[in-house]
Amino acid sequence: MNLNLVVFSVFLGMAVLLMPMNDRPKASGATLYLSPTSGSFVSESTFDVSIMVNTGGQAINAVTADLTFSPDELQIVGPDSSSSFISVWIAQPTFSNNEGKINLVGGLPTPGINSSAGNILTIKFRAKSAGKATISFTSASKILANDGSGTDILSSSNNATYNITPQPPAGPNISSTTHPDQNSWYSNRAPQFNWESPGVQAISYIYDKSPNTEPDVTAEAMATTISSTADSDGAWFFHLRVEAGGAWGGTSHFKTQIDATAPAKFTPLVNPSRVSLNQRPIVTFQTTDAMSGVDHYEIKVESRDNNKNSAGFFTEQQSPYILPVLEPGKYQVVVKAYDKAGNTVEGTAQIEIIGSGASDWLHNIWVLIGLALAGLVIIAVIIWLVIRRRRRRRGRELLMTTNQYQNQGNNYPPNNNYPNYPA
Repeated sequence: MNLNLVVFSVFLGMAVLLMPMNDRPKASGATLYLSPTSGSFVSESTFDVSIMVNTGGQAINAVTADLTFSPDELQIVGPDSSSSFISVWIAQPTFSNNEGKINLVGGLPTPGINSSAGNILTIKFRAKSAGKATISFTSASKILANDGSGTDILSSSNNATYNITPQPPAGPNISSTTHPDQNSWYSNRAPQFNWESPGVQAISYIYDKSPNTEPDVTAEAMATTISSTADSDGAWFFHLRVEAGGAWGGTSHFKTQIDATAPAKFTPLVNPSRVSLNQRPIVTFQTTDAMSGVDHYEIKVESRDNNKNSAGFFTEQQSPYILPVLEPGKYQVVVKAYDKAGNTVEGTAQIEIIGSGASDWLHNIWVLIGLALAGLVIIAVIIWLVIRRRRRRRGRELLMTTNQYQNQGNNYPPNNNYPNYPA
């Protein structure tokens, strides 16, 4: 399409649009309306209203929309022309929140537009206060046909009415005497919740494991204190909404963290051994807690000797822990593990200390054994020397006797004690 022809068509339509009413040809068929035409909105909320046209089956190329609205109930946030079919604005959309007025003049080149739902402009409103809010077209509004004569074909306009409701009351402030800190863990599975209720007409609540549950509007028995039960460990949420002034308010949420299960069972270990000469053995210990986690350990040492039984007392310690100096005797070490909800589990270990007296006694035994062995060795040596001496003496005696017989003619006397000699 020739650009000059487009510009000529637009400005021709605009010129006709701005002609006095008496100088303009009349026709009918087009309708101006608002979308939506009704609705209910909460004060301080925002919503969109679109100015629409039904061309009645005819092509149009120019629009004047002049409207009024309730300035006490509504406030224009801003217009949005991103979805508009208008391509040329002769008068940019203007508005006054003080006077409650909106005005715009725009068009488009030949062949114009033929539509049953043409978007002229979308306006974002803020609901200011409760009441009935209206938006109405004035008699200055026009729809011009794309017929070269600027025929006004606007036959009707539909206004809109909106119900602006007050903001619902905020959710009540919830507290708990049994579970006051929402970030702490508790072993009590029956929390109690409290709230203030000035002007409250009804309440609705629920206790579950979802953080965002919205109670329905079925009224429960009126109360300002409720006790609930958590049937398992974990994070639970109390949800409460109240009705006041004939309207249900927002929902308040209160978190409780439940851990009613003790940490896992465990047995402390003693180093170097459970029976030891070391009067300061080392105890190591560790366990786990599936829900809230282990918070700390406490340890005590009890004497188990019959003549000096002692219960001892707990002190908070960390693993590994070097026990204080223990006198010789039997002891029981008790380690108590706490989780973050206060649940506890105990582990025990038995210790026997063999003191310095026992050590000296053992030393003396070994000394005596050593002396006895040394004595046995000395006795054995003495016996061996005696036997050896006797054998040497008898050998000399035998030698002397043999020499005597040899001197007498080599005749050996009979000797039954020496069978190896000749008779």
